[in-house]
Amino acid sequence: PRVLPSAPLTSAALRSDRPSDVHMFPLEVTRSDMTVKLGLHIRKPKPGGSAWVTVLSVTEGLIADWNRSQASESTTILRRDRIVEVNGLRDDGEAIAKALSQTGVLRMVVLRPVAGAPSTVGESTSAELLL
Repeated sequence: PRVLPSAPLTSAALRSDRPSDVHMFPLEVTRSDMTVKLGLHIRKPKPGGSAWVTVLSVTEGLIADWNRSQASESTTILRRDRIVEVNGLRDDGEAIAKALSQTGVLRMVVLRPVAGAPSTVGESTSAELLL
């Protein structure tokens, strides 16, 4: 598995006019085949639901490898983080969840509400997925 230390800041989701109550960062991992676990337990939104997927936990796999390679917790994926984009797909949580289950390069944008911002971990959803 290949874990890159950083990904380019090319996403429109990383605009400088984003709200100050969120922290966003990019990351990139490469999943060589389906035997390689991504290591994410996510809450997938119901059809027509949210525009992201919510991280419930990080398990062993590419994301745990990514987290260990980071010098700061500010660029690690944590519980309650929202994956708002994968490989250019955004504004559709179902499409994002599907993209996370694919092989190849996965370029993600992660949003983390800062302390005091509302959480969506308990929102009504159709499925939880372990990837």
